[in-house]
Amino acid sequence: MGDANPPAVRAPGLGGMHVLNDALVLELLAWADGPSLAALCVASGAARCYASFEELWKGVALELSAASGVPLRYSHSSWKATILERERCDVTRRLFSDVLYHPQRLINAGPLGTSIDVRDRGSCARAAAADLTVERFVAEFETTGVPLIIEGGCAVDAAKPLWDRAELLARFGDRSFHVGGHAFDLRAFLTYASANNDEQPLYLFDSRFGEAAPELLEEYEPARYFGDDLFDLLAEEGEERRPDKRWIIVGGARSGSAWHVDPNGCSAWNATLRGRKRWLFFPPSVTPPGVRRSADGHDLVAPVSLAEWAHSFYAEARAHPRFVEASTGPGDLVFIPRGWWHSVVNLDDYTVALTHNFCSPRGLASTLGLLRRAPHLVAGLAASKDDRLDECDSVEETARRAATGTALHARFVRALKRHRPDVLAAAEARLLRPNNLWDRMTAAVCDAGEAPAKKCKTAAFSFNFQ
Repeated sequence: MGDANPPAVRAPGLGGMHVLNDALVLELLAWADGPSLAALCVASGAARCYASFEELWKGVALELSAASGVPLRYSHSSWKATILERERCDVTRRLFSDVLYHPQRLINAGPLGTSIDVRDRGSCARAAAADLTVERFVAEFETTGVPLIIEGGCAVDAAKPLWDRAELLARFGDRSFHVGGHAFDLRAFLTYASANNDEQPLYLFDSRFGEAAPELLEEYEPARYFGDDLFDLLAEEGEERRPDKRWIIVGGARSGSAWHVDPNGCSAWNATLRGRKRWLFFPPSVTPPGVRRSADGHDLVAPVSLAEWAHSFYAEARAHPRFVEASTGPGDLVFIPRGWWHSVVNLDDYTVALTHNFCSPRGLASTLGLLRRAPHLVAGLAASKDDRLDECDSVEETARRAATGTALHARFVRALKRHRPDVLAAAEARLLRPNNLWDRMTAAVCDAGEAPAKKCKTAAFSFNFQ
């Protein structure tokens, strides 16, 4: 909105940078460190507006934490004030800019660009835990690949005072957890979660929480529907290394998980213990609007934040006949079938959940097929006890992931032959069927080959059979 600014504000205030549009100015400032941004904040009123952009200071805080090894902290309700250790100043009256205001507009629009009626439980299938047997779950939902909300499925766990904010802080407040790839003390993170004004808030999603809080592992037990995880056979063979399987999840309002498919051909369950969540689903045959895979299938290209996706694509998603959504609260258990796209947005300032990826007998063919055809897509597995795979896309890292995935396949098959040969035989038979209906009806897995971009395709139709 350059025309809305008085001539004596933007151009002289930015000097030579005034020829750039607002987005380019922010892109340039993203290379600046803390002292440089602080200097710009006192250079002029216009420069202060751009140099005070919260995402710039958030980047500075993340870099400082990574370089120093000191856990992140957050105070004064802004990243800038946290770094400079003083209350933030209001600079919004100095200059008009759609680009600078856009994050605030997304935040004010609500978690999905609209006000969600908490009484709207959504279109996802639901069943009361008291009425749902394991046999019915397997036949009606897991085998057919249908997302399900099991009401009361984790009611006993959710009733424990352990998950209350005060109790969790008293017991684990000074322990460090992984938040977006960075260390964050739980006490500092919960302060941030309830006070931040980020367009895309950080999210505590920690697969190694047992290292920081081994006591929590004693509270962790899958519901009866999900007890048969074939990856557990690796432990019976004396193998400590298996793909990451369990996470503790803590976040504030507007935080959550962007669109993704759970790794390694696995299904998942998620137990909501505190707060409310909004779940969004698309079947394997439908890529969510605004999302596309990278050529090698390892990454997704999508809007940076959930709020930006919602602003641009939520209405289109809701209009799609295959779109499914649901709200969950404390005590609800969510089943996410393998291959299903899903995204989750937290609706309350304090939400806690546990989640687990698992490979059941019904999903074994999917997992074995991925490990054979695309071992470079294996996720959450350390190459050695103290060496975890990175998420970078270098040739060396891809080769490393492929070697690790191939080794996992060999160890997994050995364990299956010894302990569950009948299950392995059924999965092998399924994989060997030439041009079988199952392959044509489900989302294909990328083959590791010379032209992955041509081989990574989605099936044209699906009956939710996996």
